[in-house]
Amino acid sequence: MTSLNPVMRVGQQIGEVLRWHTELRGAQARREAIDLLHGSRCPMHSARSTPTA
Repeated sequence: MTSLNPVMRVGQQIGEVLRWHTELRGAQARREAIDLLHGSRCPMHSARSTPTA
């Protein structure tokens, strides 16, 4: 993935990368995606938003 897909939610896209490149699956990948967004000071609702929202 080189850019965010405007149709998919941000959290889903980060979770997808985590599933491909780590051992994380399911709820673990979702939690890690939220933690990464939180660590970058993005609002928690951004995990459920599309990149264009």
